[in-house]
Amino acid sequence: MEAKEPNQQETQLQKLWFVEIWLEYRDFFKAFVAHTLIVGFFFIALWGFYFATKHMDFPEEEKETFIKIHYYGNVITFIIFIVGFIVEVVAFTIRRLRQ
Repeated sequence: MEAKEPNQQETQLQKLWFVEIWLEYRDFFKAFVAHTLIVGFFFIALWGFYFATKHMDFPEEEKETFIKIHYYGNVITFIIFIVGFIVEVVAFTIRRLRQ
């Protein structure tokens, strides 16, 4: 049996640096995309909440309270997902080092 030689397209694909990085760090990219989508969803939800409260007929004191809730919601969301992403990257790195 003859050994199958890779065709030119497969060879070019293997030479691309992005494909090499993608194959090597696939778990990292999956975590990054998942966290980006989840954070985006929460920020859109918080923005919708902010937009709705900004245009409702509430007294100014209540609007200020809602705006503070919105601000701290953004900060907490950002912190939770950044910490979660860092933990996932560290776990991925530890798994790679054990292999």
